[in-house]
Amino acid sequence: MLNGGVVKFFLLLIALSVGLISYTTKSISQEETDINRYYFVYQSFANVGSFRDFVFAIFLEGEVNPLFQSINFLLAKTFPENPQMLPLFWVTITYYFSFITYYILLDICDIDEKRRMVFAVAIALVGVIYFGRTTESIKQCSSAAIFGYAVARAIMKKGKGSLFVVIAILVHISSIILLPIYWSVNSKFIRRHLKIIFIFCFLASFIDLNKFIALIVNNVPIFPAAITDKLLTYEDYNVPSSIRLLITFFIYAILIGLLAWHYYKKKNERDKTFLIVQVVAFCILLINKSNAHNFMRYIYSYFPFIGMAYLKFSGFNNWKKNEYMVLHFVFISFLIYSNISYLLYFTDAAGNYANSYLDNSVRNLFIYNVVDYLNYKVVIQ
Repeated sequence: MLNGGVVKFFLLLIALSVGLISYTTKSISQEETDINRYYFVYQSFANVGSFRDFVFAIFLEGEVNPLFQSINFLLAKTFPENPQMLPLFWVTITYYFSFITYYILLDICDIDEKRRMVFAVAIALVGVIYFGRTTESIKQCSSAAIFGYAVARAIMKKGKGSLFVVIAILVHISSIILLPIYWSVNSKFIRRHLKIIFIFCFLASFIDLNKFIALIVNNVPIFPAAITDKLLTYEDYNVPSSIRLLITFFIYAILIGLLAWHYYKKKNERDKTFLIVQVVAFCILLINKSNAHNFMRYIYSYFPFIGMAYLKFSGFNNWKKNEYMVLHFVFISFLIYSNISYLLYFTDAAGNYANSYLDNSVRNLFIYNVVDYLNYKVVIQ
């Protein structure tokens, strides 16, 4: 039997393994991908003379993600010639916090101790987390992972959840919209009015939340102008919602429906808290559905909550006589297919927007050791 500290160390090693793959990320399309922009910013940080100059620079730019940029600044000053440290660090953070989020929640998922670490890793790796997005939406994915951990700590009454909420928001301001999920763990108001909240969010799903928030923020002087500008940037952003994303959305809805049915059979108080958290999380996703950009971003960064829901569903009954095996097979098959198909699309050099990982060599992916990975150098053009 492994104690919690040893398990978390093993999970860190696995997260670092995924981080090593992201260490080899480079843009291979004609259109510049986000990873290139991260590398250029990293290089500019390496040339900044002092922390004071860095603070002044991000203040002038209206930067609203101070912790993310401060850590990048420290990485740039420590490894000035190696911008690849940025994806290594943040992708490791994303996977590590996802692993430990799922692991600590397994106490309420009726999954026995022997399978807990395997489940925690498998749920993250088979498809709940889109690896290709973790090196593109670096800020949002790492922030969402930390926020998910805060919610898990609150559900399990482990304390310090608020600290991780603050950290998540300082990594990426987008996590501020997830605050109702964290509050729902203990909020009597949310519990009392959950049905009304759901109906309101369903109706709100037919309007563009981005435009609505931008209107409010624009008329409240305490908000930095950068937030308004960011919202307005995506106001008319035209990103077609793929069938993959819509199916993921509906799978999440089905999982929540099954959790509700399971709760009303068992009437367990901790299951009720878990269900309320999931319904509120779904409501936030629902009100972003009318904005294609937001919907895409949140679906890709919703792995903490989709993973939580699937873990709880996995604990229904004994696996040897589980009447839900067909659903398990359908869900897992789709998640694996979706993750692989997205990765193939995202790494296709013939496309307009593509990255490579270790030059997209499947052979090297398996035969390279740690030193080989760390010796891999990305040439930034």
